Amino acid sequence: MMRVTEEIFSQGGLILPTLFLVSFVIWYSGFLSLYRFYTFHRARKNFMAGMDMLLHGENYEPHTGNSRFDTLLILFKRVPEKNVKMFKVLYREFLMGAVGDLSQGLTTISVWISVAPLLGLLGTVTGMVATFRSIMLFGTGSPGFMAEGISIALVTTKTGLAVAVPALLFHLFLVNMRNRLKQNLIQDGKVVAAKISVGETV
Repeated sequence: MMRVTEEIFSQGGLILPTLFLVSFVIWYSGFLSLYRFYTFHRARKNFMAGMDMLLHGENYEPHTGNSRFDTLLILFKRVPEKNVKMFKVLYREFLMGAVGDLSQGLTTISVWISVAPLLGLLGTVTGMVATFRSIMLFGTGSPGFMAEGISIALVTTKTGLAVAVPALLFHLFLVNMRNRLKQNLIQDGKVVAAKISVGETV
């Protein structure tokens, strides 16, 4: 296994280790975002439960697992007159910060995804330059020297695409998850506002 890995790296030149590093950064950042979405979703459920308790006059100490949700509950709890207008102001400010938190890291991932095929292209150019240099020095009668440059060109191009395509699909999955959470937050705000309105009319 080690021999195969060393052979691949020797065929790809210096570009190949860089591509593997880029792949690691992409997937590590992606799984961090995935974990952040999971904890945010769990905190959102705790927030709705805590808001229900506050609206029913029960004592609730915010411990949703997310500081933004906790801050919103604390502010809502401290306001003496709980009306829809006040809640919408608080929730609008919360929403701006929360959506920013959810988007954190996604732009960086997309940039690294764009870098991967460009590195593959750089490897292609590097390999072709090495091939033409060997032709200039040794002519076309030495296929062994030409093969090294061609292998760099082919291996790096293939690896760049292999890194970028699955990472692009994973990024699309993360963006869709972020958008769903954003829509859920908007819907949660409407639900809470409706509950406050019912309490005001009772």
